[in-house]
Amino acid sequence: MRVCLLQAPWYTESPTDTLLEACASLSVVWREAAIGYYSNRSAKITNLSRSPTGMQGQLNRTIQMKMLESGWSGGNGRFFKDGTWLRITFRHQMSLGSDLLDAAKVCAKEDCQQVAIFAGEAEWLNLVSPNDSKVLVSFEKLRIAVADLHGVLNIPLYIGSLKAEPNLPPEIEAELRLDRPRNFGRIKP
Repeated sequence: MRVCLLQAPWYTESPTDTLLEACASLSVVWREAAIGYYSNRSAKITNLSRSPTGMQGQLNRTIQMKMLESGWSGGNGRFFKDGTWLRITFRHQMSLGSDLLDAAKVCAKEDCQQVAIFAGEAEWLNLVSPNDSKVLVSFEKLRIAVADLHGVLNIPLYIGSLKAEPNLPPEIEAELRLDRPRNFGRIKP
């Protein structure tokens, strides 16, 4: 995944080295998650089993593995290392307020040097979760919410946009761009 960082409008410090390291660690996640998802989905379709339409689960597992390998602690999209807290979200847009509140809370209670919230760009979320992308927290929604908090919050906050790296095998790229309607139960031959 490609991560582009943006400071909250009230914050002027540079990103910590730890935050930049997290961005670098995430660079291989999209390819690994997409290959894992494609393999799992293909196997389930072949076995006439219910196949996943969205790839959030695979993406979350791959992110957690990479973050833990890089020395971060945590899980479920929340990670901490060397005074830097990071939230990577693929949740419903109604959770955006709780993510921002969590960021403020760890600043106040855990004395974090910097906090960050990463969310997928809307166009990319269509590949990640074609049936639910409109209701997920997108970077665009996150950016609007953070801009609206100018003068309300004063935490050391970065936000990050997540999007695909253009390095997928062509057959996987093509598969991800196909319609993936929900299937409820077994596929009938």
